[in-house]
Amino acid sequence: MRSPEQLAVKILESFAFAQPLSLECYAPHIDLRHDPVVPDFDGVWEREALFKHTQTEMAAWHASMPDFRFEKISLVIEADSIRMQLTLMGTLAGKGAISVPVRQSYQIANGVIVGIEAWVDPTKIPDLMGAMAPAGTAAAASDYTELRQDRR
Repeated sequence: MRSPEQLAVKILESFAFAQPLSLECYAPHIDLRHDPVVPDFDGVWEREALFKHTQTEMAAWHASMPDFRFEKISLVIEADSIRMQLTLMGTLAGKGAISVPVRQSYQIANGVIVGIEAWVDPTKIPDLMGAMAPAGTAAAASDYTELRQDRR
């Protein structure tokens, strides 16, 4: 069992290196919520499906933005949650630099993540989706759509 502080270190490392959080940090089922709501996406996910989704998403962002990174990362650790603020940054070919502020809250029980709430500025969602499907990442975007449908 991990403490909230140990989970926070794992979360911080995953975002510092723009890599998915390791599978063992998640409960078998994770309740994922977005604000604004993402239809057919929010809800309970199996750990393996969420991990695969995160890998696909990160791979698409790395492919579309060679300078993809997270900056301005801050964490607040509590007994049963970790709140994080960060900025997703990178340069999209033909579109220029993007900067997307993100807030996430991880709910913790028995040393693993059981829920994730994410907030993204609605005006920045087109930037995120644009990073998922440019030339060269069509397979990743397709996998992303498939995962949205097969999350359970």
